[in-house]
Amino acid sequence: MKFKESVLYELLKKCKEINGHQKNPYAHPLTCGNNSQDHALLVPMLNTQNFEIVLICPDCDYKQTNVPRHLMPDREECRKGFEKLGIPIKV
Repeated sequence: MKFKESVLYELLKKCKEINGHQKNPYAHPLTCGNNSQDHALLVPMLNTQNFEIVLICPDCDYKQTNVPRHLMPDREECRKGFEKLGIPIKV
């Protein structure tokens, strides 16, 4: 597997872990900032423009870029990886 593919794979694995977190009845769910009572739980999406995970609400236009740290990959390691590819990433 090429390096770039492995980094993308790791980010996609994190999306899967966030989905698991959302389904865990013992974890506090990540909810919409516009309407946490009536809207569906946030869904992780991979923003391929800057290779970050964004949480979106399927019921409105709410987007959340700050994912709880325990659910995210090490941002510094990701930044170093993308620097090796010549892709500048702000951490």
